[in-house]
Amino acid sequence: MANSKEIFSKNVKYLLKKNDLSRETVARVLGVKYTTFCDWVKGRSYPKMDYISQLANYLMVTTSALTDENPDYDKSEHDAKLVQTSVNSYDVYAHNQKGDMFLLSTEPVTFDLCNEILEDKNENGILPTKYQFIGLRLNDDSMEPKYFAGDKIIVAWTGYTTDGDYLIENLKTEDIFFRTIKIEDDSVTMYVLNPVNQKRITTKYFKKDEFFSKYRLFGKVKKLERIYKGY
Repeated sequence: MANSKEIFSKNVKYLLKKNDLSRETVARVLGVKYTTFCDWVKGRSYPKMDYISQLANYLMVTTSALTDENPDYDKSEHDAKLVQTSVNSYDVYAHNQKGDMFLLSTEPVTFDLCNEILEDKNENGILPTKYQFIGLRLNDDSMEPKYFAGDKIIVAWTGYTTDGDYLIENLKTEDIFFRTIKIEDDSVTMYVLNPVNQKRITTKYFKKDEFFSKYRLFGKVKKLERIYKGY
């Protein structure tokens, strides 16, 4: 029977290859030395549980995919997505003094808190600086080929001055979803980039007043973080 270091090594090698990820990239994401991560991959040492959890989150699998001797990788990935989807949580981002964006919250922020944040806009509809950015990981194919399931989009509160890709809030249900918006004169078109998406979401057309009576443009995409190459 293989020991823990050998099991972890085998699983990490498989998942790195499956997701076309380099050791350098993952070491940088985890904030560890390249040589330290290589020792884990080669089975020379075994990481602390905190790092195992961080790596599992990054790879979007459960920790069992890294620690079990013969894990069901597909089930592990499926279970991890279910957990992330059910939480319905958003990371909050901010700007540092140089204007660079960084993660403000160390834990996911629930939509209830996001509602409180939105109510804190000034008279011009602008959020306080530290709450300008909110991130969301996508879990379906409706916005392919530009955005893929597993991608994290970072949006900024921008109102609705220009066309683009927005997180949108249904004012009645408070659901948040991701669509492309086009505004022309008195009409608004809301559509997905993938017309043959699995959820069968189609283009919708509204009068501008009707649209803004039903929806709020929660934020416009400012940054994309792709975790899986070609995923």
